[in-house]
Amino acid sequence: MDVIDPLQKSDLSIDWDAQKWKAPRYSTDDEAFRGVFRGARGLVVFGLTVKAVGPAIDRALTRSFLTIAGRAVASMQPELYGAVAGTIVDPGVGTVTGWFLGAGAGLLFDYASNRVSERLGRGELEQASNEALKATIDELSRALERDLFQTVDIWFDDTSAIIARNGLGKKVER
Repeated sequence: MDVIDPLQKSDLSIDWDAQKWKAPRYSTDDEAFRGVFRGARGLVVFGLTVKAVGPAIDRALTRSFLTIAGRAVASMQPELYGAVAGTIVDPGVGTVTGWFLGAGAGLLFDYASNRVSERLGRGELEQASNEALKATIDELSRALERDLFQTVDIWFDDTSAIIARNGLGKKVER
């Protein structure tokens, strides 16, 4: 192997014209900006979608969250009150006993309130279910009837064409 003297001029030459075509095109073109513009366009579309759909989702989630949070708070209050009352009577065993008594009272309250709300809202639920069922049955009946009539018409037209082509019909003398 030959040792190359670093101070000696090398006979190596680079063809810069051939090398410039091997350079990444995105660095010379506007590809980097296109990526930025695509990302910005995606963010704008996402932002407009959130702006348009956000209030409806917010209302639905708020309503369901308030129901869940209200139940959680209502079920935890008796436990906390029972623990505080038990602590006043006997700190230690009274706290645990009060907590369990409060939990039992909370479960009974939750059960009773669910039964009452079920009884009060049952009529509306049945009415809405019946209306949805009737609308579904009507729409399916319309669609099936339309498809059935279309199928019978095609079948009748095909049968008439076969009879006419083969001369299978009754000849009427005049």
